[in-house]
Amino acid sequence: MAQYVDAILRRMGIEVIGPVGTLRQAMILAETERLDAALLDVRLLPDVRLPYSDRVYPVADLLRRRRIPFSIMTASAAEWIDRLPSDPVLLKPFHEDQLKSAVCRLLRSNSMGASARPRRQARATGAVAEPARDY
Repeated sequence: MAQYVDAILRRMGIEVIGPVGTLRQAMILAETERLDAALLDVRLLPDVRLPYSDRVYPVADLLRRRRIPFSIMTASAAEWIDRLPSDPVLLKPFHEDQLKSAVCRLLRSNSMGASARPRRQARATGAVAEPARDY
């Protein structure tokens, strides 16, 4: 999934930062990088040192505080909708056109006035963190 998303974003002319697979890596990226938007997978690789580190919720909270638009990629919408129902969700499996549409909406919603071809686009977490199923 990560390679699929990466390839589509690059064809759109977007510079991709990531993917990363752990909460710690995602938090660092979300906190330090200049991002126009982010795509987040709900599930991450667990870190035995951090409780509940297999979920992306803290990254979403950080991006919200930084006013960086994001969309959630998940196979289970209920999981995310129960947590934060107002955030955009990209349900897996999704098609290229659905991803492109979601990314364009994110970039248009960027309060910093992102151009049509942003310098950076991030996947602050990655589909690489998913279990070994590929859609």
